[in-house]
Order: sequence, then structure tokens, then C-alpha cells
Amino acid sequence: MSNNRNDDKTTVVKDSVINDWGLNQWEEKVAELPEVRKAGYQSLTELIGGTINKTFKVKTQRGVYVVRFNNDELPGIHRQTEAQILEAIRPLNIAPKLIVNNFSKGYLITEYFEGEPWQSEDLKNPEKLMQLADKIAPLHQIQFQNKRSELVFRMVEYIHYFSEMDTSLKSSINAIVTELIHLGFWKKQSNLLHFDLNPMNIIDNGQDICILDWEFAGAGHPLIEWCVVQNYAGVDVSEFLPQFPHISYHKKVQELIKLMMEMWQV
Repeated sequence: MSNNRNDDKTTVVKDSVINDWGLNQWEEKVAELPEVRKAGYQSLTELIGGTINKTFKVKTQRGVYVVRFNNDELPGIHRQTEAQILEAIRPLNIAPKLIVNNFSKGYLITEYFEGEPWQSEDLKNPEKLMQLADKIAPLHQIQFQNKRSELVFRMVEYIHYFSEMDTSLKSSINAIVTELIHLGFWKKQSNLLHFDLNPMNIIDNGQDICILDWEFAGAGHPLIEWCVVQNYAGVDVSEFLPQFPHISYHKKVQELIKLMMEMWQV
């Protein structure tokens, strides 16, 4: 099963040329990529499950790859930032091995990581949570300065993009963002985060886990990461992360993440 499923958001994506082609056209395009041609193209299968990009499992003589063609129409995706992050995490053994990231031509190729995606129940499992915590701890130790990728700046993009958002939802988001300004939270956004640790982005081969889909990764506070995990888990995970409940803005960040998830359903 599965190495790149993009994400499982239910947002309606605008029409894009990447969704207009038939499989035969995509096969020709994939086979012509220099890296695939060099590896000895054999066959491809489309990976279904995401809503953002067009992604294929590609068999070659040198092994199995995942080829992703980018769709840049959603807010919060900055391909140059993603490229910088993919280079930064190369030594961590946290993501599929990168073959090439040619964002100027709109595609990315990684090795295929064989395994099964986590389910929501896995995020409620203490042993699984500790495995995830151990995996992403080195990620959060990376100092990363990139204002555009910080959540508070992305919120501006999101609110502009979701123009039909309910007025009360927008007001609630703005109110919490302002409260967090007063608490000084937005001055502490210097760690590298994945930002979308939903269970479908965590692939498990029984011995190790691999994290997919780094296009929303950026600068932030680790608390945000775990509030996202808690939202997907649907239960309080703070007992496994004793450092976070004592931070004064923990509840406000959790409220903001919950509202953001509502926003993505617009």
C-alpha cells in the first residue's frame, strides 16, 4: 500500500490542467521524465486518495518510485520553501528518499516506501504516539526561519482564499490569532514542523514509520504540531506530552487548530 496519498482533506480544488489528462497521456509524460527514463521505465499506477496533486507509483528497472505532479492552487503551499525543507530533512530518515525535486518544472520524485497508513485509532495508541514523538523530535530541533510559512501568515492566505467562509468562523479565528499575539506566541515560531500529521500521512511498515507530504511544512512552535495530532486523534494526547499542557497558550492554540479544520471544510 501507499507512499503518497497527498492528504485526505475534503476541500474542493479548483479545476486544474493536471486533472484533465487521461492515464495514457500521463504515462507518456512520466516515461519522458529524465530521472524515470534513466531508471528504465516499466509501468505506472495512479495513487488515489489525495485532493491536491497528481501522483503515481512508477515501477522502473532500478526500483519503485513515486512521481508527484504539483498543483499549486491551494493556499499555504510554497514550492521553494518545500524544496528547502526537503533538503533540510534528508539526514533524518523521516521521509521517503528524495530522487529529485524539480519544482520549476512542477514535479517531485521519491522512492516508494512500502507500508500501510495509520488509522485514527493509531493516534490514540500510547505506544504509537511515542513512536511518532521519537520520529519527529529531531525535526522539531531544526531551527527554521521562514515568515511566509508561519501559521499566522498563512492564516491571511487561508482567509482570503476561503472567501465564502462563515462570518462568525472568520471572526472567531481572528479573535484567537489576536489573543495569541498578546500572549507572545507568534514570536516563538522558529522550529521546523510538518503541519499536517494526519494518519494518512504516516506510513508504517511494521518496523518503522515514514512521514509523507511535506508541502505544508514550515516554521512554527512544536505545540502546533501536537495540537494538529490531537485534533485528528479526537482525544487528549497531552498526557503523553507532559511539557505542553503547562504552556499558557496551549488551549488557545488547540482552539485555533479546531477552527482551522472547520475552515478547510468550507
